[in-house]
Amino acid sequence: MKLPNLCNVLHENVFTFFQIEIKTLLCKIINGIGISLLTVACAHAEPRATEVGNYDGDPTRTWDGVAQAGVQVRTFPQSDLLNPGETVLRRYLQYVPKNLHRHKKYPLVIMLPGASLSAEVSREWDWGDRAERLADKENFLLVYANGHAPSDLTDANPGDPFFANGGYWRGCFEKPGTGPEFFSVDDVDYLRTVIRKVQQECLPVDKKRIYLMGMSNGGEMVQRAAREMPDLLAGVGAVMPVYSLPANVEWFNCGQRLQGPLDMMFIYSPGDTLLDRIFADVGLNYADLMQDSLTAWREALKIPARREKISFLPNRHFEGKGYCPTESDSAPWAQASVNSCIIRYDYPRGASGARFAVLEIISAAGHAWPNRAPTPVEVAVQPYNGFRNQDIDAEKVLWEFLKKGRK
Repeated sequence: MKLPNLCNVLHENVFTFFQIEIKTLLCKIINGIGISLLTVACAHAEPRATEVGNYDGDPTRTWDGVAQAGVQVRTFPQSDLLNPGETVLRRYLQYVPKNLHRHKKYPLVIMLPGASLSAEVSREWDWGDRAERLADKENFLLVYANGHAPSDLTDANPGDPFFANGGYWRGCFEKPGTGPEFFSVDDVDYLRTVIRKVQQECLPVDKKRIYLMGMSNGGEMVQRAAREMPDLLAGVGAVMPVYSLPANVEWFNCGQRLQGPLDMMFIYSPGDTLLDRIFADVGLNYADLMQDSLTAWREALKIPARREKISFLPNRHFEGKGYCPTESDSAPWAQASVNSCIIRYDYPRGASGARFAVLEIISAAGHAWPNRAPTPVEVAVQPYNGFRNQDIDAEKVLWEFLKKGRK
């Protein structure tokens, strides 16, 4: 059967297709006063931007395009756990819609990029300015979070402002303060500090409506945050995430504890063109791992096993249409990700009060944030990339789900 026909077949046979036995895994490895005036009054001045190609290595600066968009750079020192008494400089980008009112309270959305990427790179490659336009329309405060070194992209592009400040999120696989130099920071503490810093700027944050959205390694980190700091979060969205488990399971360097309630949405592909290959290299099946993860989270949040609703999302785009592999650019990951489609599972609200939903991209999709922008063929055929799903803008889907939740 040709892949382009698969979506239609699934629409006709959805219940039969998904009545399969989920394997038990033996391995757990893996209007008033403008808010802009308020910001000036309550916070330090916005750091200046430099010209592209004239980057001086100062992480408090970024290139002109971001500053012109109204996105501000913020930095703060964080304890260096490997070197007591010393600090590392952490950063994030902040966007405040101009139509917010100082006497009201608004949600805060924090977006986490994937491994090795900076907030700026993810904004360019994955998010564009769509999150900012969504913040303007829906009235919420927006932060692009930033991981900490190492970053292959930063190392490969020294002095380039676009690739500077890339980083990696420490999930439960690494214990901060031990091992290599880049384990010197605690990223749960970083997220708590970002939330506190935004509040300290006199910005009108609704403490009951703080949400995280993360891509890949960022999707792994939002799951760790859901384990470690549910006291601060109303909900999280994990997109094409690295496998992780809830707090009621001891998970590598994250100890076992009671899992606090919060809303969760997952957007993933069982045939993720990158993660499927990475896990296969160590003898594991990513699709099975994700089923294990979703079941564990659902049970920890006391979500019923029965699905309240199963629906196919409109297959609006034919990803990779016209792609004809040749001997020089033949890539199985690109071929597998042609014309992906999405099935959505919504579950009844759990006894904990939490809500849970899953969007599964069938059967494979490029390891990228789903959005309407097409993936160029030259990108899709690079090792493990594939064609991103274009049927949804993931940030809009996540927001529509998460915004209904309160802490």
